[in-house]
Amino acid sequence: MTLKEISFVKRYLETMNATQAAMDVYKCRSRNVAGVVGYRVLRKVKISRVIENILDKAGCTNEAIAKRLKDMIGGLDSIGAIKMVLKLRGCSNI
Repeated sequence: MTLKEISFVKRYLETMNATQAAMDVYKCRSRNVAGVVGYRVLRKVKISRVIENILDKAGCTNEAIAKRLKDMIGGLDSIGAIKMVLKLRGCSNI
């Protein structure tokens, strides 16, 4: 990974916002451009694996997040909680 990619990962994990991370690291002047840059960086296999590994080590596994969301909403909509987890983790084809 390049230094900019490492910086992007750090900033993304701080903000959980690829657009903001791209604006800060890649000095994009437009939010639209930053959105495209952030999307493209997150699509790189190396980067997505690094982010996933960091989140997993921090206890942010899909199962842990789904359980926490389920507990937060009182268990009323566990399917919705699971869908939200998948969407947050980049599985947009749900």
